[in-house]
Amino acid sequence: MILCFSSYEVLFTTRDAWDQAGYQMLALGITIALAIVGGACTGLILKIPFLDNLTRDECYEDSVFWEVNYRLLWVVKLVRLI
Repeated sequence: MILCFSSYEVLFTTRDAWDQAGYQMLALGITIALAIVGGACTGLILKIPFLDNLTRDECYEDSVFWEVNYRLLWVVKLVRLI
């Protein structure tokens, strides 16, 4: 859409502070709504059973995802005691 200079002035320079605040509040509401919908969709996707859910004990076990230096295993045991 091509706007000539006069229509630009009519569309964008006639807003007062309250109109601009209203547009910004509307944009904020839309942004929050999209974030909630996106988060809900992500949560639903992660709950799909074939995505190999971890057991409760595996959630805090680093060796599931990384190679663990077992020479430092005493640190892990010490942290678990705290």
